[in-house]
Amino acid sequence: MYLSSLVNVDAEVEKLKVLQSEREALKTRIKQKEHEKKAENHTETVCPECGGRQLVHDYERAELVCQSCGLSSMMISSTAVPSGVRSTTTSG
Repeated sequence: MYLSSLVNVDAEVEKLKVLQSEREALKTRIKQKEHEKKAENHTETVCPECGGRQLVHDYERAELVCQSCGLSSMMISSTAVPSGVRSTTTSG
């Protein structure tokens, strides 16, 4: 009886080890996905003044302007990540 109890305990310990390794693998995948999402978010141009993401092209002045605070592209482009610039345009 005592020996069969030890075998059962050993089996349960092995199950727990498997579950723990699966949990660690999931945590690693979650961290990787969070890192990818952060990297994806950093490809957008944001206004350094207000954090706004609604940037429009002023074609007359050839610059980007933040719709929230009015900051021009000279300041925006100096702090923006060059790849993946996203902007919206308005007519008017």
